[in-house]
Formats: sequence, structure tokens, C-alpha cells
Amino acid sequence: MAKEKESPKKLSRREFVKGAAAVAGAGALVSCAPAATPAPDCPPAAECAPCSVPGVPETWDKEADVVVVGYGGSGVVTAVTAHDAGSKVLILEKAPVQGGSTSMSHCGIMGTDNVAAAADYFYRVAWGTTPKDVCEAYAEGATQTKGWLDSMGIEYSEGSPGSGEYPLLADTDWKKSLSIPGECQVYWPQLDQLVKDREIEALLETPARRLVQHPETKEVLGVIAESGGKELAIKANKAVVLCCGGFEFNEEMKLNFLRAAPYHFYGWKYNTGDGITMAQEVGAALWHMNAVASRGCMWFPEYEIAFTVRTPKTNNFIFVDKYGRRYANEKARWMGHGWGYKLTDWDPDVPEFTRIPSFCIFDETARLAGPLGSLTTGICVIPEEVGGAPAWSEDNSAEIERGWIQKANTIEELAMAINDTTYVGYADARWSPLGDVTIPVEIDPTVLKASVDTYNRYTADGNDPDFARDSEALASIETPPYYAVALWPSGCNTHGGPKRDGKAQVVDHHDAPVPRLYSAGELGLVEGFLYEGAGAMGETVIFGRIAGSEAAGLEPWG
Repeated sequence: MAKEKESPKKLSRREFVKGAAAVAGAGALVSCAPAATPAPDCPPAAECAPCSVPGVPETWDKEADVVVVGYGGSGVVTAVTAHDAGSKVLILEKAPVQGGSTSMSHCGIMGTDNVAAAADYFYRVAWGTTPKDVCEAYAEGATQTKGWLDSMGIEYSEGSPGSGEYPLLADTDWKKSLSIPGECQVYWPQLDQLVKDREIEALLETPARRLVQHPETKEVLGVIAESGGKELAIKANKAVVLCCGGFEFNEEMKLNFLRAAPYHFYGWKYNTGDGITMAQEVGAALWHMNAVASRGCMWFPEYEIAFTVRTPKTNNFIFVDKYGRRYANEKARWMGHGWGYKLTDWDPDVPEFTRIPSFCIFDETARLAGPLGSLTTGICVIPEEVGGAPAWSEDNSAEIERGWIQKANTIEELAMAINDTTYVGYADARWSPLGDVTIPVEIDPTVLKASVDTYNRYTADGNDPDFARDSEALASIETPPYYAVALWPSGCNTHGGPKRDGKAQVVDHHDAPVPRLYSAGELGLVEGFLYEGAGAMGETVIFGRIAGSEAAGLEPWG
């Protein structure tokens, strides 16, 4: 269990500048500390003006006890917790509106009554990349989630105990997801109101650019932000908490950290890895940079944000690779957040990512059953001011007219229509690892026909020996016309970011805390290799509360 918190010693002005003087060159500091033989006109030391420290502003434009970077779910929980503990809080948000990924997501929040089983499960899904004590802190926090929601007046429904998305990694049923009726359309306004009720100051369109760190003590003393084209020096008397999301919309980071390319995401387009860069600059270690809550998506270069795939409401469909071969159980339990590990398979014999893009093959029955795409994983539509696109048509007809969905009277003709379509991997050629933004697709019509025929035969038999799709999830692809839509690696969030401990402290490469720096939420999820449904939303509450409490409990540095 976590040790009792130790409050750092409050620094005097003399102690604060002592280390800086040791590392600064002669004349670098404007110091008025008394010399061995004071000059006749030197005032008493107690009357000296504060001495300057390299990299630390001599004056600050704004000041708070706790500065929270990011006005999404984790930012709100952190800010509210710190405020309620007696600290003055300031929130910085780079976007023109608040909300973050929380405002456009399913609102399943992690809960548990079994700390040991939950901690063990999260250690396993992280594949050992998250220390067991951090998993225990997460699990312990999950037992308190219901109490926090109750205290904030937020209604929820409690699911039955379960084993999570990967039951083979669980020894027992441990999970109790807490669902918010109405999802993000209800949950986010309630969170936002918590900030407004407390009159916590929040600055929109004010991105944090870098952290202010004392050169000797390594304490994080504040933030340099930008507003209206001008820099703002913001003092954090106690701590800075980074709650600014992942790097879903930073193409360079995705290309270097994720296992495949291209990768397209849906969600908050302002998640560009800012917190990762800022944390690295002050010595933070990184973790889980190659992990994603991963599924397939539909992406079109007209829009930054991808459309998440709703598999057809009927079962008259399959997924095939770029050569027309079926490769997975399309209805598997892990399809929600683990499909990316199938979709990003690398074939060294080709060599290429043979499943980028993949294709959803479906018939008229599936087409008429409902919209294939959605702008989010939940029921919330992304506003146009933060990158939203028009809503997907109910019968998919508008997308067929746009050329996003291919249509043909036979499966063989559908293969030719797929091949005749240009598939753009990136909106910008700079981010293509092969120097070409288009990805060639060459499906042999006989191969695609064989894949569909084999699947239809399995449907008639009520048994899928290739991929074990449940018999009740089998339905023939037999009603023309036939359709295909390209699927790309995607997800709702990345996992990577600054490594944190069980107290939400950002740590360096020796696992020592970077003083006065914390993180919460998607920026460095505790979940590592795999993603557990409701996990990211759980972290907003669990580590938001931990970070807010720990930060508020510190003694001011100056």
C-alpha cells in the first residue's frame, strides 16, 4: 500500500537560490546576498530583493496553488479535488471549448469491490509494464469511485460483476462498470458544472508550452502558457498536474511510437502529445508509448477525425485484408479495444502490413439495417468547432454517393471496385513512411469470392471452424448489391505518456518523482499493453482524485 505522504520542506529564499548559484556561471545571477566584506551601501540581507534564477521568471503573470493543464474529465476531477482540499486552482485549456475526450465518449467508469483481483488483472493486461504497486493504487481507487460519484451528485447504474474484456487473464470476476445514463451528453455537463459551481478559474485557448523547473532542486514551479500570441508565466505554488491527453493527432509521434502506420483516431483533435513533450523536458520517463485502445475505423482525408466503425446491426458481413482474405472473428469479445493487434499484423514474407487497409464486406441487408459509421464511440456527436463532420446517414446512402463505400452487383465486381479506388494513408505526404500517401490494394476477385463463399457455407452449417465466430453471430452475405468500406487502424486513445507512480507523481528514469509534477487520465494510462473497457474513464476519476489530493497537500515552495 502507499506510504504516508511526506510534505516537502518549504524553501526559504536563500535555500531556493543556493543551488542555482552553484550551477550558474559567474555573474549569471543578480544576487544581493552579503559578501564576506559588505560594501558600505549594501542593505541588510533581509531587505534584499529576490534574486533571479536561470529559467525562472522574476515576475509571474498569474498565480495559483495548483495549475491543471487540460480541461477534460481528469482535469475536472483533479481541479475539484484540489479545490475542495483548500487550494486555489487554475485550469489551462488549449482548445476554444472545454471537454476533452470525456465529452465525446462512452461513460463507463471502472469500479471494483475486489482490490486484489483487480490489481492482478491490470498487472496482467499491462504485461508487467506497470509496477504492481501502481496497479494496486488504481484498484484501490476503483473501490472509491462510487463514493465520489455519490458525493458529486452524479447518478449511475452499476453493472454485474465480470471478468473484463480478457477473461483468460482474470482469475475471478472483479469488474463492476459504472454507467452514466445518457453517457457523455449527461456526464460531461455535470462535470463542467462542478467547476463552475466552485468558481474555479479556467483559461480557454491558452495552451501550456513548457514547464518552469528550478535548475538545482528540479522542482516544477509553474507553467509558461500562451494566450493571444503572448506568453503567460503562471506560478504554481504547490504543483502542476498534467491532464492534457494523449498523442492521437501528432503524426510524428504516432509514426515513431506506434507499431503500425498509418494510424487514425477519433476523438479530441487537440490531443497532440503536449504533455509528453513538456514532461520529457523536465526529465520524466515515458511508458506505454506503443499501446492503444485499438479497433478499426473509417477515415477520409476530408476530415481530421476518423469515424468509428459500428459493425452492421445485422451479421451479414465479414472483414478481409487487402488481398481479400478473412483473418479474424469479427464478433470477438476483444474487437472493442484489441482488434488493432490483428489489424496491424506485419507479414515479413511480403513484406508489408497486409491488413492496412482492411475491408468490411457486407450486403444490402446489412446496409439497410443502420448507419455503419459514427463520429464517436458513444452517442455524442463531435461539434464542428472541434473537428466534427456531418452525421453518418441512417441507410449509408450518402457515404455511397461520396465514394466512401464501394458498391457492386457481384462479389467479383466488388473486388474490382475496391481495386479501382484510391486509398490515401495520410492527408499529408510528409508523414508517409514510404514517401507515397496512397496505398495500393490488389484483391484477386476469385480470392474475395472464395472468402465470402466459405463464410456463407459456415453460416449454413452454423459453425465457423476458422475463427470460431458464434453460431448466432453468423448470417450469410447473399443479398445484392454488395458493399465494401476500407478500415484503418484506429482507436479512441493512446496509452503513452509520462510514467507515474501510485501517488500520481510523474517519475524520472530512476523512478524518482519529478518534484511537484503530477499527471492523471489518458496522459500515461496505467493500462499498458491492453485496454480494458471503462479503464480510461476510470483513470480520470481515480488518478484525478489522487493527483488533486496529493498536489493540494504540498507545502508552497515560495
